[in-house]
Amino acid sequence: MKIEGHLEIDLYRDARQIRDVAIRSTRPFKAVTIFWGKKVEEVLETLPLLYSVCGTAQAMAAVTACEQAMAIDVSSDQKKARELLVKAETSQEHMFRILLDWTAFTGRKSGAALMAPMNRLPGCLRKTLFPRDNPFQLGGGTIAVNRHELELCLDDAQRLVEIRIFDLEFDAWKSITSEAALMSWADRSSSIAAALIQLVMREGWSDFGRSTITGLPCLETEDLHDRLSASSADEFISQPLWQGVSHETTPFTRQHKSPLIRDLGDSYGNGLLPRLVARLHELVVNIDEMRHLAFGLERDMGSVTTGRMSGSGLSQVEAARGRLIHRVEVENGRAKRYQIVAPTEWNFHPRGLLTHALGGRAAADKVTLFKQAMLLVNAIDPCVDYRVRVH
Repeated sequence: MKIEGHLEIDLYRDARQIRDVAIRSTRPFKAVTIFWGKKVEEVLETLPLLYSVCGTAQAMAAVTACEQAMAIDVSSDQKKARELLVKAETSQEHMFRILLDWTAFTGRKSGAALMAPMNRLPGCLRKTLFPRDNPFQLGGGTIAVNRHELELCLDDAQRLVEIRIFDLEFDAWKSITSEAALMSWADRSSSIAAALIQLVMREGWSDFGRSTITGLPCLETEDLHDRLSASSADEFISQPLWQGVSHETTPFTRQHKSPLIRDLGDSYGNGLLPRLVARLHELVVNIDEMRHLAFGLERDMGSVTTGRMSGSGLSQVEAARGRLIHRVEVENGRAKRYQIVAPTEWNFHPRGLLTHALGGRAAADKVTLFKQAMLLVNAIDPCVDYRVRVH
């Protein structure tokens, strides 16, 4: 059983522009109530299976919230190892979009066959860090690092990205810090990444979808507890606003301060080209950060001490598509209440990012608008299937 749903995105135009953007979600927000009354251990075992998209990030958010509720102290090495696994999943998700979707947009042969090495990355890393235990059980599992295998996993992932995505070594990519340098690379490269960037630049779509929507700010834990315990919690979960304002949470908002994305942003804001390049850049950043997290990890047996059997906990985890929020109320070792706010609800709020990005856009050519809209939705990246229609 999986909990998914989908998005219906309808663009209504007149002779010159998009006059309305309608976004309807069929996501079953109430489905999480199946965990209410369940033992915490059962919730942790079942939740990542039901919320299978970004299952590792879901598991991380769930166990962190439950540990906080039950006052379970977790070592820094456990936290680092878990974060490493989440970043591996994020890299896998980015590769999935590039190898399957970007090839389709550019008319290239599908890169599905190339996904096998990256699909092995999360499992490979988990096995080298936690060979016998579940890292997302209360208190963590036994860390017994196979450092040689760990380095091989990360080396394989880096080579795959360098050869199949960039046709360029990481160090050379990091030296690209301006639009001019990016264009120079794209003109010389025959890579998948360069092909889509060339297409967007050639068509003049680099700033398509530019809007004034800002990134989701730091949300204080106590403020989120207040919001999610209020009578309006269901509305916040399905259509979240913060202080009455819609925000976005995406790879672009995570990477917008890097020199290259900042330079592109000066010309194109949060338009299509900066979004695409942010996904590419995060692949490089993630593998570097995984190496940093792995450095110095020591054997750790995890924690078995539970501080209390009742309490509330809340976690915020950066998943592939944005910030994921979990909140739990535990009573006598059972989840009295469980709530999830997913990044899709921020990014595809009916009055949010996509509506601002597309509303009022020139729309004389229906076919071109559909291609642009599909590229933009894919770049923002909902965690469910979607259908775009131009009327």
